[in-house]
Amino acid sequence: MGCDLGKLFGTAASRIPLADEEEEDVPQFSWNRAPKADMKDYTFDGLQNEVAGKMPGTVNGNQFVIKDCENADIYIFDYCGTVTVDDCKNCRLFIGPIKTSIFIRDCTNIVIVTACQQFRTRDCKKLDAFLYCVTQPIIEATTGVKFGCFQFQYPELREQFRAAGLGFFNNNWNNIHDFTPVPGESNHGVIRDYDTLSAYLPLPSIEPFNTVPIQTDSKSSVIPFTAGVKYRPAGESCLIAVFSHADQEQAVRRILLSVPDLCLVRTVEMKLSDVQVKNVFHSDSYLRIATIGDTVFLEFVGSDPVSKCRQAIEGMSREHLHVSADVEAASREVNGLNSLTEMQMAV
Repeated sequence: MGCDLGKLFGTAASRIPLADEEEEDVPQFSWNRAPKADMKDYTFDGLQNEVAGKMPGTVNGNQFVIKDCENADIYIFDYCGTVTVDDCKNCRLFIGPIKTSIFIRDCTNIVIVTACQQFRTRDCKKLDAFLYCVTQPIIEATTGVKFGCFQFQYPELREQFRAAGLGFFNNNWNNIHDFTPVPGESNHGVIRDYDTLSAYLPLPSIEPFNTVPIQTDSKSSVIPFTAGVKYRPAGESCLIAVFSHADQEQAVRRILLSVPDLCLVRTVEMKLSDVQVKNVFHSDSYLRIATIGDTVFLEFVGSDPVSKCRQAIEGMSREHLHVSADVEAASREVNGLNSLTEMQMAV
């Protein structure tokens, strides 16, 4: 059957009107009327000995560029799409949640606090990063970099995480992949003195940035403070699982505030298949509840962890909770979770 291309694609909009004809009005859609972002509004270029930043609601997911800055303090209290930091020296940066990636290149002596899907450096020297990263942070041709767990809070930050599509419980800040390792040496390490973030990143002292009510202690942080799998302390383990339900986040945060004298090694949030449920719990008991949504895992290490974790959930509904039965069960469950997270990183 033949096809009339004029009818298919619409000839009226494509032909040139004759001199005695009036040109038809072209429909105006909302995406045509929206103003295009001016990258000058989302760029800090050549700052020297300055304090600069963006307040909440002024970036709204746009790309941001920071380049050729020296001895600058920069605070972006909003979420971004992607971020690049190039050719900066002696700078201190806070950058709010990033939807996709941050790429830091050719920088020296940088402190950065940020949250992102992907974190990558190339050709950098002496970098201190307090990080939330969903995937493995990647360094390349970079030396003297130290990582610590993201610790930050201000009123808009939680909603900015959600706007950027970032959860709160999948932080791989210490699971570093080095593209250019040096045999017998390590290009990266860990920041040990976690309680002195303000010594690394001075809080802003000029308006309007000093009006943002910032908290940098681990108990207030929107992201739970974790020791990291690679720095797991010695001791017995216990695994708590909080299954999907309306108050899941609140339940997790209540547990984190209630567990005494234990080290939180990591938090993991993932959707489990039937097979994965069996691999972690070694039982069919949770097949229904663990597969309806994301499960949040909390791994604790310390002395008598099972007893202390059970005390922490007293008074809470057990319908959406699992706590390791004993240290032997915890060891099996942690090993099963290790296998799942390793497979997840490999994808």
